[in-house]
Amino acid sequence: MFHRQKKGNAQTVNCEVEFVNKNMRYNLLTINGETYIFDKDRSFWVFFFPFAIWLSSHYVFRIDDKSKIDQLKNPKDSQSKSGVFSVFGVGVSILLANLLRPIMDYFNIQITPLFTYSILLFAFVIIISIRKYLSKLNKKSLCNIIEIENLKMGKIRIRPKSVNHFLKFLFSYLFMLALNILSVALFIEFGNMMMLLFLMIFALVLFIFNIATVVPGRTKIKFVKC
Repeated sequence: MFHRQKKGNAQTVNCEVEFVNKNMRYNLLTINGETYIFDKDRSFWVFFFPFAIWLSSHYVFRIDDKSKIDQLKNPKDSQSKSGVFSVFGVGVSILLANLLRPIMDYFNIQITPLFTYSILLFAFVIIISIRKYLSKLNKKSLCNIIEIENLKMGKIRIRPKSVNHFLKFLFSYLFMLALNILSVALFIEFGNMMMLLFLMIFALVLFIFNIATVVPGRTKIKFVKC
């Protein structure tokens, strides 16, 4: 059973955020000298609306064993690489789009509207299944080190790292959402299988966006009643 940590009146405090090593689902939060595990996939709905991370309260799990904390911590030199990979990803996407443009027409097929929507539904089920599988893999990886169900539990509300972080996240999310909508529209219009492949990739990225809501650095949290 979970053990809930009793708190007094809700108050906003500073929090130091770190990634868990090789695990995109969890963060380590250091609050007043205590370390907590924060689970960004605990609610299924954050796959569809990642802003729920900031708008609702979440359970955190306190770790008292320093050896476990050391096992979970990410090497410091890997904490700031996400921006580099983001730029690289955008560059590769643009390059692939230019290379594939001359052959896109070869992937157009004639299919009925019913079959088109059936394919989209099937693709959606596959994407959600992959996303849930990734989440389960991350949970299994954490459980190999520590069982969070045996830890003391508290409840918090967490804020974006900064206004700049929020605006970058919002722009990136809306951009990826627009790519998904465009891919759906083009697939429905032309029945282009390459667009279906792009849609599945873009949709998977969109459903993983919640991992970018809580990133390394200092932010504000508030303990609330469990």
